[in-house]
Amino acid sequence: MKLMRGRYDFLSPLSALILLAVFATAAHAQQKEPWHQHPVKGIGTNIWAPEWYSESITKFDADKLAASLQRAGAEVAFTFQGFSQDHFGASYFPTRLGPQHRNLQGRDNLRDYVEACHKRNIKVLGYYSFPDKGVWDRNPDWHELDAKDQEIRTGNFGGPLCPNSPYREYFLARTSEVVQLHDLDGFMLDTAGFSAREPGCYCRYCQRKFRERYGRNLPRQHSGYDEDWRRFLQFRFDSMQEFYQDVHDAFKKIRPNMIFTHNAFALPELGWGVGEDYERSTRLDDIVTSIGHWGGTGSRGPTRNLDQIWKTGMLTRYLRGISGKQVWMQMGAFMYTRDYQALPVQELKQAAYTIVANGGSPVYIINTFPDGRVDEVLSDRMAAVFNDLAPKREFLDGATDENFAALYFSRDSQILGDSVHPGERRYRSSFEGAYKALTEEHVPFGVIGEAGLTPEKLSRYKVLLMPDAVVLGAGQSKAVEQFVRSGGALIGTSRTSLIDPSGADRTNFALSEVFGADYVNPLNYDTSFIKAGKHLICEGLDPRENIPHRQGQQIKVNLRPGAEIAARLMLPVTETVPNVRTFSFGADVAPGVETNWPAILTNSFGQGRSVYFAGDVTGAYGKYGDPSLRKLLRNAVRWANGGKLPLEVDGPLAVEVRPFRQGGRHVIHLMNYISSGLRLWDSLGGPAAEDVVPVHDIAIRVRISGGPKRVFVASTKQALKYEVRDGMVSFTVPKVDVHEMVVIE
Repeated sequence: MKLMRGRYDFLSPLSALILLAVFATAAHAQQKEPWHQHPVKGIGTNIWAPEWYSESITKFDADKLAASLQRAGAEVAFTFQGFSQDHFGASYFPTRLGPQHRNLQGRDNLRDYVEACHKRNIKVLGYYSFPDKGVWDRNPDWHELDAKDQEIRTGNFGGPLCPNSPYREYFLARTSEVVQLHDLDGFMLDTAGFSAREPGCYCRYCQRKFRERYGRNLPRQHSGYDEDWRRFLQFRFDSMQEFYQDVHDAFKKIRPNMIFTHNAFALPELGWGVGEDYERSTRLDDIVTSIGHWGGTGSRGPTRNLDQIWKTGMLTRYLRGISGKQVWMQMGAFMYTRDYQALPVQELKQAAYTIVANGGSPVYIINTFPDGRVDEVLSDRMAAVFNDLAPKREFLDGATDENFAALYFSRDSQILGDSVHPGERRYRSSFEGAYKALTEEHVPFGVIGEAGLTPEKLSRYKVLLMPDAVVLGAGQSKAVEQFVRSGGALIGTSRTSLIDPSGADRTNFALSEVFGADYVNPLNYDTSFIKAGKHLICEGLDPRENIPHRQGQQIKVNLRPGAEIAARLMLPVTETVPNVRTFSFGADVAPGVETNWPAILTNSFGQGRSVYFAGDVTGAYGKYGDPSLRKLLRNAVRWANGGKLPLEVDGPLAVEVRPFRQGGRHVIHLMNYISSGLRLWDSLGGPAAEDVVPVHDIAIRVRISGGPKRVFVASTKQALKYEVRDGMVSFTVPKVDVHEMVVIE
């Protein structure tokens, strides 16, 4: 009460008691809120400990490892290889159900680690990997088979085990034992699913299950997006969802308060391959997690590409959008794959902050050395990042997206593209190109999936972007139509809504009324051009420019009454054909005749507006990067929203600006991706982000209702001068190294 007295002497005794009761109730409510609903700082540890190496895990000290995580600032410890089991089948705790690592000597690595972390108030997630080399070797009947009844082999772990085989029951028994024996705060399943390399599985268990479910045999081949192929894919989705449901239910029965999650390897070309529908599978997760990829393999060895950093932010935003849940994004702390070489602090910061700026929590993936010793160098570098994050934490909790634009990800359109044009990444280029263009133009947006196309969910947004969403159901089309009729804005491209979910071609767009256009046929050129007109969508473009649209046929459409042409299609004079001599040099394609066919048209529908691009402009931008395509997209969003944007930024394209709402506050993240470093090989190696080039004096104008009380920098609490004009708050951020946050109260 002494602390209360100095500030509340004016209160009556009754008022003071009421105030204390309010404080107590608020504190109790805060304690009751699930711990995993808050932002966290995480570190996940691998112990790759081959049994042939006599020193493996002999120096493992759970207390030292937990202490190193505490020094680094971790609040959650993920466990990977070396705590419950590894991909080769060895267990690291005394189990009755599987082989134990030969150097375990009666210890329980996972139990010791859980206890050591809990002493330091660090939560621990258990782990189990679906691949198991030992099980593969012992149980050939559980192997996945391809369409020719041959075993599918992948990597160092033998090959994929079928989730419809008895391995399912074995897996449930093994993971349930881990959960039963250890006081875990959460559990993560890893790499479950069918083989992504082969369109299997044709083992006897899958064949029997498919036959019982559909009354027919598993199709052995497919042609495009036919009925048998779609049924086959649905069988895979259902099989994996049933698997996850079984594991989830078993865990919750043993430990009801333990959180459940799985590694959702979304966006890379694994979704339909492994048999996972992420909008369905993440419904079972208490939090959502995945891995941001940081490297690959080229023709000469391992590669790395710093662009993977911003794509980790994209994956975070995507998973947050489709699930509506907390996203704990993992990222490697190594130069190449898991090579024990710690990244520089600046790249570790970039990797963490791209996640934070997109509403997620960063989780570093690290290794101990095979003998169990801690990598102290990496611990110190991670501590530098988490210490930098500390003063910003209070502005992350409870932050929600500023709902302005929604970028639609169409799972069915991706499946169609990958089925008909395997390996070409057509839909992914359309989606990622749109994501990249909107990010570079600083347009605020979130990501929604197919479950987001409902009137209630769309009503949260002002603008909907649908890049080449060729597959669209009747109910989805009606929801989009209602959204625009009620005052929303739609940006659609290319073939959007031309195919129904059964795979049948439509003779016209399902959204033809909204677009103000009727489908005719494709323009039969692989490369054509866009000729800008005198319209606000073409503002800032040189009217003399012929804007190329590469690798994708633009669509010829007829205008409906009231629609207007903003830009026209232009035919090429020459076209290159592989192995055929043409009137051009190399791959030259020259612009020729401007037609009357619209390349961009606008339409008013009900109380809303739409913009239709005849070409896959976002796919062309993603692959070829013509700046004019990006500017056209930005201008289209602005025009469709009545000529206004809620956020305007005078800053580099490579600085991501992401607004959130935290109660009555506006919180704006600025993420700087500009790194120095010269790349020598395009197929080998790559530079690390050892230093980040700071950006100075970024001018921001944000549209908010009412005038703010103050504007300040989150990390230093430095107040920023601002002015309010025409409903926009304007201020300048003096400097951004890797990441900064501006708070408007």
